[in-house]
Amino acid sequence: MITNWVTDLGIEYGVDPYIFAFFYIGLAPLVWISAALAIKNLRGDKPAGFHIFITSITFLSPYLYILYAGHNIPFWVYVIIALLLSFGAYNLFRKIRSSVDASLRDS
Repeated sequence: MITNWVTDLGIEYGVDPYIFAFFYIGLAPLVWISAALAIKNLRGDKPAGFHIFITSITFLSPYLYILYAGHNIPFWVYVIIALLLSFGAYNLFRKIRSSVDASLRDS
């Protein structure tokens, strides 16, 4: 029942639910691994740009997929995506910042 509903929504809006699930769930470990490596590099005064870039791309990929593949998507979906991205980016930035600040206090 739920599978049919999700598949029907995917057909109506042009977004394959399996591809979206891969981006959203499948890439989540890569988001956290690259964020952890960015924090490690920032704590060690090493360049972290690559890891921050990978974290950003993997974090944004499901939403970029919706924006790219979707059509006739209601406006409120874009509002929710913007809120999710803002909240997620803020929390990720705060997590990285607090981890780096904690390591600076410890040294």
